[in-house]
Amino acid sequence: QEAWLAIGRGMDRLQDPAAFPAWAYRIVSNKCNDWIRREFRALGFGFFTETGTESHTILTVGVPEGIRFQDMYDAMKRLGFIIYGCKEALTGKFFQVANMGELTDEQISAFLGAFRMVMHRLRLEARRSAAPRPAFRPEAIPVPSSVEASVSQRIG
Repeated sequence: QEAWLAIGRGMDRLQDPAAFPAWAYRIVSNKCNDWIRREFRALGFGFFTETGTESHTILTVGVPEGIRFQDMYDAMKRLGFIIYGCKEALTGKFFQVANMGELTDEQISAFLGAFRMVMHRLRLEARRSAAPRPAFRPEAIPVPSSVEASVSQRIG
């Protein structure tokens, strides 16, 4: 809907009617990528740049603290989606999502749903592994009275 509204608002700027299909396609593609960006922001992700002039086809997103890119990649790949790891100085810190404008709303929605699920699971795992574990104290283990009586008879 947003794309059709943008197309309608921009019709007076279209100078060559023959260019309409490519022009409209670009607007729809940009709106889809804006949707992906909004969803990533809603999930708490930061971006490599926030200049307002970022690519409309490739989104470079920060890997959250406590999450490994390889775990995200493996989980998404198992679900049939690919995210791309950045190279060199950005390795493990940022990843990329590409939409060259050929994805349908349903495909984007499926990707975002899978990504939400994967991130929920990975964040739970990260919290569990980061949670402090209490020191082992044998005296804190409850002993059933039947076992206690048996031990007392053997010692006494």
